[in-house]
Amino acid sequence: MTLEFFTSANKNKSGFHGSCRICVRAYFRKRYRTHPPTYDSAKAKLNYDSVKAKINNDKYREMKAWRWYGPYKRYKPRQIEFGERCRVQLRDQIRYSRDYERIRKVKADYRRRNPEILHGIYKRHHQKYGEKIRERQRNYYHAHPFFMRARSANRWARKRDCQGVVTARDIASIYHRQRGLCFYCDIRLDHNFEVDHKMPLSRQGPNIPANLCCTCHDCNQHKMARSAEEFLEERLSKAS
Repeated sequence: MTLEFFTSANKNKSGFHGSCRICVRAYFRKRYRTHPPTYDSAKAKLNYDSVKAKINNDKYREMKAWRWYGPYKRYKPRQIEFGERCRVQLRDQIRYSRDYERIRKVKADYRRRNPEILHGIYKRHHQKYGEKIRERQRNYYHAHPFFMRARSANRWARKRDCQGVVTARDIASIYHRQRGLCFYCDIRLDHNFEVDHKMPLSRQGPNIPANLCCTCHDCNQHKMARSAEEFLEERLSKAS
């Protein structure tokens, strides 16, 4: 296993963590599955302390009630109602943390028994807010280019059953190492750049930073299932 699988750590003499990224993620996934109430109870306890402090603050309580009910003063509730509402929310959080597995099973069973109802709800929601959802997705895609490319590379690697995981930091380091230029044709890349595997996933190439490069759309489409060496040789032969 190469150093690309380890995150940097200034406290260690070697400069890297003792466990690789894959092992750390697997450990925390297993830990959360085996001890979900521990994490949820700690979160509920933290929320309880913050909510309790806010309930005892008259100024915050007055401001929160005004924000909920707007300028309609005659519908403005008594200050105690905000405290009761916070206690109800906190009670629901604690109940959910205690019955985490049971609630998950009930929800999964409901989704399995009522697919038509859920499909209708999702369809009506997308018909009503479809343009807003697409705009939000486009804005997020442009605001987080390295994260989206890393997620796409990992998804394709899982589909092809290839080894390796990359992160947004890996994609960013590759992009800056290439100085924002295409790996094959050296043109300046814009926000629509693509990440390509030098040895394709269809030929069981690994999904690791050493096998990745940032390319333009045209080069990535023309390369297809060839390796980087084969594609560069073909470009040189056509140029000559």
